[in-house]
Amino acid sequence: MNRSPPPPADQTLRLALAQKLLHAWSQNRLQVRVPLSLNLARMPAAQRVPVARLMAAALAACGATAEADAARLDQALERIGGAAERAPARRALHDPPDLIALLGALEAAGLSAHGYAAAALVLERRVPAQRLFLNWLAARFALPATLTAGLARR
Repeated sequence: MNRSPPPPADQTLRLALAQKLLHAWSQNRLQVRVPLSLNLARMPAAQRVPVARLMAAALAACGATAEADAARLDQALERIGGAAERAPARRALHDPPDLIALLGALEAAGLSAHGYAAAALVLERRVPAQRLFLNWLAARFALPATLTAGLARR
């Protein structure tokens, strides 16, 4: 009988570890593509302000300008560490920026998913106009459906 020697132990260990990592990633792939939390306080100021302005612009684009909407914007900013961006966001709510230019700036900075997630925090998916705006935003940023579905579940 001709028996080949078993593979070295370190090769077997590496193979088993690689299989476990691949399995874990495939089970959790929707969550590892996007940060688990959006924290504006950890972002540079040059990135925080456009994200906060997009939150306000999303509310304004859907016709929201009441004081309750401004309070919802403030609460959302507070939750994600963006209290310092309250003033520029409030200004953007009452005097909306050029949305296409703002989206282009976010896209150029690699913040498409962050912008979408921030807008989703202030918009109500139950309101048809706001749900359609989020769908348009996802299409504009060319975000995969798996990513937007993962963000909606969070």
